[in-house]
Amino acid sequence: MQKIYIVLFCCVNCSVLAQSLNYQKITKDDGLPTNTLYSVMEDKNGFVWIGTEEGLIKWDGTTFRIFTEADGLPKDAIWFTHEDDLDRIWALNNEDQRYYILNDTVKQFSRANYINLF
Repeated sequence: MQKIYIVLFCCVNCSVLAQSLNYQKITKDDGLPTNTLYSVMEDKNGFVWIGTEEGLIKWDGTTFRIFTEADGLPKDAIWFTHEDDLDRIWALNNEDQRYYILNDTVKQFSRANYINLF
């Protein structure tokens, strides 16, 4: 009888702990500039940031905001993204150039302005 209770407890416990994953497939047909993605992250406000060969994309689940060289990126290809404690979205391209997005504005990172960042 004890074995039945243990098995029942394990089955109930596992089903309670299991989480369903929600995902949505998005492609170029949905508005992405390319299907080649290098980096994907979600910020603390729920925006999804996507690094691609065609720029940095901010996605709110419905619309895409695409940051490119026209917005101040030194190069469109984004390999890495990260959010810091000051709500800046940092991006790194394949030429090791660093920049960040704050309030939808691209800011170039340089050692000269490092002290003013924090």
